[in-house]
Amino acid sequence: MRSAHEMAWAALLVLAASCGDDKAQTTEPVTGAAGSAGSAPAAPAAGSSGASPRHAGSAAPSSPATAGSSATAGSSATAGSSATAGSSATAGSSATAGSSATAGSSAAAGSSGAAAAQGGAGGAGAPATGGTHLPDGTDPTFQNPYPNYKSEIYGDDKLWMCKPGLSKNYCLENIADVTEALPDGTFKPFMDDLRTDHPYDCIFWYPTVNRSEEPTSLDFSNPEPMLSSIRGQAARFSRVCNVYAPFYRQVSLNNGGDRELAYKDVVDGFKHYIANWNKGRYFVIYGHSQGTGHAAKLISDEVDNNPVLRERMISALLIGGGLSDKTFTNIPLCSKPDQFNCSVGYRAYGKPTPPRGDAIPPGLACVNAAALGGGSALARGSFFFTKGSPYAPALGPDFTGSFGLYRKFFKVECKSAPSGGGQYLEVDYAREAGDMRKEFLNLTMEIGFGLHVFDYNFMIDDMIELVRSQSAAMSKAKP
Repeated sequence: MRSAHEMAWAALLVLAASCGDDKAQTTEPVTGAAGSAGSAPAAPAAGSSGASPRHAGSAAPSSPATAGSSATAGSSATAGSSATAGSSATAGSSATAGSSATAGSSAAAGSSGAAAAQGGAGGAGAPATGGTHLPDGTDPTFQNPYPNYKSEIYGDDKLWMCKPGLSKNYCLENIADVTEALPDGTFKPFMDDLRTDHPYDCIFWYPTVNRSEEPTSLDFSNPEPMLSSIRGQAARFSRVCNVYAPFYRQVSLNNGGDRELAYKDVVDGFKHYIANWNKGRYFVIYGHSQGTGHAAKLISDEVDNNPVLRERMISALLIGGGLSDKTFTNIPLCSKPDQFNCSVGYRAYGKPTPPRGDAIPPGLACVNAAALGGGSALARGSFFFTKGSPYAPALGPDFTGSFGLYRKFFKVECKSAPSGGGQYLEVDYAREAGDMRKEFLNLTMEIGFGLHVFDYNFMIDDMIELVRSQSAAMSKAKP
C-alpha cells in the first residue's frame, strides 16, 4: 500500500501533466504512481496564455503554438523541491574536474549543422558571414520580439531567486563547497566556480514544491520551499551561463493552485527577461517536472515558430517531463555534442526497478547527455545534497561540504520501456574494478516516476558540459 506521501505525489503527477497541449495529451498517457495511468485535463488552447491584468505589459503578439507543442504528459510533481514534507531535493549538479572555464571556452570540434541535419528548420543553419555579438554575448542587431514589454510582476527583483545583479543571488550561495569521494576510498574538497559574467544565459523553472502561502499569492518572502531545487538543479549551471530563476505561482504539492495562472507567470517572466535583459545573448531554457511542463509549452508557443528566438536558443533541457521527437516542429532532439537549437529530456529509473505498466508513454524520448550517440556511459559527475534536504542520502561524516560529488560512479543508458512504450534513462552503479566508494542510494526506490527526484543528480555535469560544447559550437557558427 502506498503512503499518503506517495499518493500526494501521484495526484500531483496528473496535475503537472496538464501543463502541455492537447495533442501531446492524446499521444502520451499521463502517469500517476509508477504503473498507473490516467487522462489529464485538457490544456488551454494555444494563445490562451496571454497576459492577465496582473501580467500587464505591452507585448508584441506571441508566435503561434505549433502542432505537437509540448506537454508534460506524465511530467512529475516535485523533484528537487523544498524541505517541507513531500518535497524533493534533487541536488544535481556537477563539476568537471574542477574546471571553471567560461562557457564557450571549450569549443567542440566541428560545428553547428548537426541540428539542421537532424531536424530541418530547427537546425543550426549556415554560419554567420560576420560576427555581431560583443564579448559579453550581447548583439546590437538583436530585434526584440517583445518591444516595450514590461511586466508588472517580473520587473521587481523580489520575484527572482537568481539573476545577475541581485543583492542576494541564491544560485551563488551554499553550493560551491563540495566533498568529492575518490575511487581509492579517500575524500577531497572541491570548490566550484560560479559566476554571472558569462556571454550566455540560462533560464530555469523549478518543479512542484510545498508552499505555505495561498497558491495565487505573490508573496515569496519565504523562498525555502524552492531552494532545494534552485541549489540542486539550477545553480551549478552558473559555471557556464548567467542563471535566471524566477518564482511562479505553480500548482503546489500541498495546497493546489491554478495551472493556467502558473503558465501565465512563466510566459510573463520569459517575455520580461527577453525584452529587458537578454539583449540578444544565446540562451538555454531548462526545468524539471512541472517546471519542464511549463517550459515545454512556452517553447512551443513562443520559440518554436519564432526564428528570432529559436535561433538564439542554445538548447532546451526538459528533464522529468514528456518530451518526444514530436513535441516541437522545428526543434529536434540533440544527438551530437556540437549540435544546438535542440532539446534534451529523460526520466530516470534504477536498473533494479524498471518502469512498470504504461508508466513510459509511447514516443517518450530519452536523450542521454553522457552518450548522445547511444549506448551506455559513465556519468561524468553526480552531485547529492549532504544535508538540508528530505532526499539527502546518508553519505557519511566524511562529507563536510554542502554537496557530495561522485565522478563516474553511475552507469547511464537509454532503454526502451518493457511495455513497448517510449524510452527511459536506466541508472545503475558502475561497479568498476578497484572502486572503493560505497553504494549509498537505493536504486529500487520509486518516488513519483522511479528516481524522479534524482533526475538531475546523476546527469547534471554531463548536461553542463553539453551546454558548454553547444554554446561554443553555436558561437563559432554564428559569431
